[in-house]
Amino acid sequence: LIPAYIAFHFLRLCTRQKMQLVAELKSFDVELAECRSPYDREFVFEGITTWYGSKTAFNDYVRGPLFLELIEPLSRNQVPAMYWCLLVTPTLTSGFEFFMAIWKGGGTREALL
Repeated sequence: LIPAYIAFHFLRLCTRQKMQLVAELKSFDVELAECRSPYDREFVFEGITTWYGSKTAFNDYVRGPLFLELIEPLSRNQVPAMYWCLLVTPTLTSGFEFFMAIWKGGGTREALL
């Protein structure tokens, strides 16, 4: 069960990070972005102005269409099949272990079913 608990913890961590990303995208402001050097900051701002027309238009794009595009897979509330397999594995293996013990112990067919 320890690997399952580790996996559950990892899944919770991923979910928390996704929710944090959603919150940060909703209040995104390019002016608050950090760069290593003033040159990098100016270079990025020039690119944004060239591609989007202004920093405000870029902020609107990140908060609007980009946000909706990125949130769409998260809003379906669908758990990927591999997560379901991971969640079901401990239950299945414990049941299989019980079945094998009865079978190896010479249990009858009725006991197995």
